[in-house]
Amino acid sequence: MGLLPQMARVLLNEHKYRPITGKVLLIGRQTVPLSPDNAMKLISDEGVAVRPGVTVALDHTTRNARDHNFIADRSLFNLFSDATVQALDVSDYEGAEIVCNLNYPIPDKYVGQFDFIYNGSVLDNLFDPATSIKNLSRLLKPGGRIVHLEHGTPVNGPYLIYPVDWFFDYYAINEFQDCKTYVAHFDSLEGPWDFYGWDPVIETSNGWATNWINQAPFRFVDYMTVIVAEKGNHSAWDRSPIQAQYRSENEQSQYLDAAQRFWKSERPKLGVPGGKTAEPFLRMRDTLAPRFFHQALPKSSLDTIAMFKTILRKAKNLTKKTIKRILRGKEVQQQQEGASIPRTGPLVFCRTLR
Repeated sequence: MGLLPQMARVLLNEHKYRPITGKVLLIGRQTVPLSPDNAMKLISDEGVAVRPGVTVALDHTTRNARDHNFIADRSLFNLFSDATVQALDVSDYEGAEIVCNLNYPIPDKYVGQFDFIYNGSVLDNLFDPATSIKNLSRLLKPGGRIVHLEHGTPVNGPYLIYPVDWFFDYYAINEFQDCKTYVAHFDSLEGPWDFYGWDPVIETSNGWATNWINQAPFRFVDYMTVIVAEKGNHSAWDRSPIQAQYRSENEQSQYLDAAQRFWKSERPKLGVPGGKTAEPFLRMRDTLAPRFFHQALPKSSLDTIAMFKTILRKAKNLTKKTIKRILRGKEVQQQQEGASIPRTGPLVFCRTLR
């Protein structure tokens, strides 16, 4: 997919938290649909200084940049960072410096070599995602960071789609230092994207519960999954997670411990430059969505058919404005001060990025 302007802003947000330096690895050569002037303006708009005296190159290698005045991926990084930038791909057809198939174990010479990795929608085109994410973790140095952009819904023809908990569970069980998880709702890939922070577990009257993303209204809109993760000094890479509903109580405690570690991280949520983040998302059950999405199971097959006809009819009547109103919410879920868990709602609206 490339490095879209929305994701360039995510990278700049991370750069402001801790500068991106050292060795950067791009998973696939990245098309950046920005002219050099627009790239510099975007960087400045995010409150990051443009480095003086940088020679800017245009993209003459990626197939989607042909006949465009797009900035080269390494030049975008060079405008705000002194990092060296390389690309890894399954072939060198777009100028990747490292040729490697992530479906198979990576050569040992690349293990622990990179400070920052950007994966711009590659795992959703690979056949073996488990091996691939383990490879990406092995490429990182301790303290290194990785940013993922992957399809959350089957738009644009991905091989696979990824819910946010797939990434959270992997980084939790492998004891990463931090993992911030987002869903980015969009009407068009060109933007704008509405970013929401997602929490893996929520507190309910019956205790802790898994926070499933596949609930209304996200069943009826397109979104991307966006992850920012940081490797710790003692992080593993070879552990495979168990999905929430199949864990024992002891196994579940490992994920809850990781969630609390991630919550306590000083890494900020995506926010507006110079301002605070937006107000939290209202619980789904408090919006109008549960009136027709969260119905009790029917007693007969005829009732089942009638229920789904009603759901589909009412879903079709949801306009884009209504969906956005459901997503944003109009009320604020008050946070419990001093609590170990910062909030109990499923999603927190962070920022709209273009």
